[in-house]
Amino acid sequence: MKKTVLFMERYSQAGQRIRETLERAGYDCCAIVLEDDGFLPDRGVISPYAYYIRERDRNPHDEKRLHYAFLDIPEFWEIRMGGIYDMGRKKAAVYCKEPKGTLQRVEWQMEDGWVYKIDYYDKYGLRYASEFLGRSRETESKIYYSDSGQEVIVEQPRNDTVTLCDNSGIKFFFTSYAEFLERFLGDMGIEGKYLFFPEEEKEFRFLNLTRGGKALWDGVIFQKRNLLGKYAGMGGKKGCCFYELPENYLVNRTRGEALILTSSDKIEGISELIETLPHVNFHIAANTQVSDKLYGLQKHPNVKVYPQVRPAVLENLWQDCDFYLDINYFGEIYDAVNQASLKNLLILGFEDTLHDRKLTADECIFEKQDHEGIVQALAGLVGNPERVKGLLARQQERRRLGWTMMEEILETRES
Repeated sequence: MKKTVLFMERYSQAGQRIRETLERAGYDCCAIVLEDDGFLPDRGVISPYAYYIRERDRNPHDEKRLHYAFLDIPEFWEIRMGGIYDMGRKKAAVYCKEPKGTLQRVEWQMEDGWVYKIDYYDKYGLRYASEFLGRSRETESKIYYSDSGQEVIVEQPRNDTVTLCDNSGIKFFFTSYAEFLERFLGDMGIEGKYLFFPEEEKEFRFLNLTRGGKALWDGVIFQKRNLLGKYAGMGGKKGCCFYELPENYLVNRTRGEALILTSSDKIEGISELIETLPHVNFHIAANTQVSDKLYGLQKHPNVKVYPQVRPAVLENLWQDCDFYLDINYFGEIYDAVNQASLKNLLILGFEDTLHDRKLTADECIFEKQDHEGIVQALAGLVGNPERVKGLLARQQERRRLGWTMMEEILETRES
């Protein structure tokens, strides 16, 4: 089985989907998280911190999340209203996560509000790290602990140094995070293709990590196409967009329900579509308030406009619609074309409005301002499952082609 090591700063839903897709494609995938929140899954995911902490723990631990009400505090202090108090003076703020009340971190503060220390708790109910901050809230050091409270790792970000400790004191001192990561990979014996998945531009700081004097990454994959563009503009190589492969595509029912996501009121051919296809309902959702021009389209009985569309409403629209019209100008919102492809809506658009041509079947792309062409196409597709099925097969093939580009990265390494 092919071995792939997927690196990411944090374990997000997007990172989880990438890992699952790699596994479905036949890759033995291990995910390495560079920032550990203490609640990583038990299978297939590890961080350097969890690895060395578990190595130093005295006992194995079952998951037992700590409720904030059971936090150990000095006698006569109290926990209330999301904080820890001593005689009415606030000593710390308490933060929780789901399930409700699960303790995640405690921010200790001085009377003037300066947060000087943050204690972090994990899914075992243990304090696994403490972060010490200066007056300007910059991190001076972060210490990771074993279950007995012994120091395991000490980080000093301003100096870019990491210390790995054992029972007798300092075991290794690293003059950079890259050295520390290299040691971790050697200790774990992880070999394979190394992929890095940055979700935000600030995570580009990890791109220069090396191993043995060579670039660490075999490839860099992106979910956001704008980040891929910035990476390429920096001279980055072996980068590609990731297209999740669903286990099964949803059934497209060819109903006369069409979705448009837009951040502007400039939508090519919308009037012709609305007026010529009264049997098609057009759902136009925006991430902002909309102009009078766009809102006024609701004078037509087959139009519904959703200003500042809520996530739950948008999810229902994805479920209720079978066609996605990529006909709006300016920027794409909500990863629209990728989501439409993933949810098996048939995508149609114009040459000059497409936001991701790679995911659109050629037969569904129309010349600039060919309003009659897209009107006739949509009219012939509504209620025509055989025709739609054939076009969706081509659309799904375009998605698989995007995956093939990533496979090329996995199969080769730049010398």
